[in-house]
Amino acid sequence: GRGEGGARMIKIEALRAGYGSKEVLRGINLEIASGEFIGILGPNACGKSTLVKALSGVISPTDGDIYLNGGRISEIPPLELAKLVAVIPQSTEIPFPFTGEELVSMGRFPHTGRFSALSESDVKHIQKALEETDTVALSGRLVTEISGGERQRLILARALAQQTPVLIMDEGTAAMDAHRKIDAFDLLRRKNREGMTVICVMHDLNLAALYCDRLIFMKEGEIAKDGPTGEVFSRETIEAVYKTRVEIFAHPRIDRPQAVFIPEALE
Repeated sequence: GRGEGGARMIKIEALRAGYGSKEVLRGINLEIASGEFIGILGPNACGKSTLVKALSGVISPTDGDIYLNGGRISEIPPLELAKLVAVIPQSTEIPFPFTGEELVSMGRFPHTGRFSALSESDVKHIQKALEETDTVALSGRLVTEISGGERQRLILARALAQQTPVLIMDEGTAAMDAHRKIDAFDLLRRKNREGMTVICVMHDLNLAALYCDRLIFMKEGEIAKDGPTGEVFSRETIEAVYKTRVEIFAHPRIDRPQAVFIPEALE
C-alpha cells in the first residue's frame, strides 16, 4: 500500500509547469515514498506527460519545487539525475540504426561516461536487462527495422540497465501485444518488490488497477484523486474524470477492481 518501503523519494510542492505561455500543471502537491508502485491516470491533455517531464528534469517548473531523494531536481546535475531516475518516454521513434544491444547499453552512460569502454559489470547489467525483457533475440537487430512493441521492450531494457532507484514510464507499453504488456508489468512488479519505485502514466485503467497500489487521477492540470487503488478506483471518480458512464466490478481471480465503460448508444 501507500507509503510502504518508507523514506520519501519524491516531493512535489505547488508545482506549476507548461510550455511557453501555456500553463499545463496548476499547482501539484505530491509525495511519493520509496518503493511505491504508482499509476498516473486521466484523459488526454490533463498534464500526465508534463508531470513526467518535470519529474525527469526535461522541463523546468515555472513555479514550485520538486525534490528527489532530498535534493532539488533543478540543482542535480543531469548525469547524477540519470543515476536516480530512468525514464521510458511515450515516443519510441529512434531515427538512428543502432542495434538492440547498443540501445540497451546506453542505459550504462550515467555510470561509465559516454566514451568509456563498458566494464564487465556494465556488460552483466546489459545482458541481464536483455534477458529480463526477452529481447536477447533483438540484440543484434537494427532498432529501425523492428516493430514499435519490440522497440518498447528494448527501451524498457535500457531503463533497467540504468539501475536507478526510480523508474518512470510514460505509456511505455502502448505498442506491445497483450501478453507482452502483462510480461512487462510482471517484470516491473518484481523490480518493485526488490525496492524500485515505479511510476507509470497509463491509459489502460484496468491494467493500472491490476498492478498499481496507488492511483493518481489527473484532470485539467490538477490532481483529482489520489489514494490506494481499492479506494480511489471508483465509479464516482472514473465517471467524474473521464465523463463516461462506468460500472466497477471485482476481478474474478484477484482482489482488484476493474472497470467497464457503458456506451450511451447501447443502453
